[in-house]
Amino acid sequence: MAAKLEEITATYLSERRRFANDDGDVIIGSAFMNGSTNKQITIKGKLVEELKNGLEYEFRGVWKDYKNNYTGNVEKQFHFDSATKKTPYHREGVIAYLRVAGEGYGFGNARASKMWDLYQQDAVRMLREQPADVAEALRIAGYRISIENAELISEVLQQEQAIESSLLKVMAIFDKQGFRKTLPRL
Repeated sequence: MAAKLEEITATYLSERRRFANDDGDVIIGSAFMNGSTNKQITIKGKLVEELKNGLEYEFRGVWKDYKNNYTGNVEKQFHFDSATKKTPYHREGVIAYLRVAGEGYGFGNARASKMWDLYQQDAVRMLREQPADVAEALRIAGYRISIENAELISEVLQQEQAIESSLLKVMAIFDKQGFRKTLPRL
């Protein structure tokens, strides 16, 4: 009997192992499963795009038992066939999401934390939609960033939003038709 396909939301923590295959890298990693479970889990799957530590993803896949050949222990692993980055709404997730979007633009933890202080759950939306206003608010708060860099980060966030929205729509169509859920990254 085939395992039941599930969607879980989890914060990616780290990679434990990576295997290079002809059709792409497979990772075994750790994630913190959010929601009613609230526990650390093991995930395994083929990478289409690098997973970023501290960001929240929606993983689609199945639970499988894995027997460790060295220890003899059996553990549950979530074998995923897709991972979609989610726009976070809690402090740590928003800060990590902004930090990753701002890589290379002088936007690290300090500015991302200040963004949370200023805008709370709306921090991502504000930087995506009103980068000049955000740059000014950060300047006033003593966390200077150029308007040009804020606009470049805004473009990154807009692209992420467009990809996430499109992927979710296509996956919903595939789900209704019973197709495999693995999608290429755009």
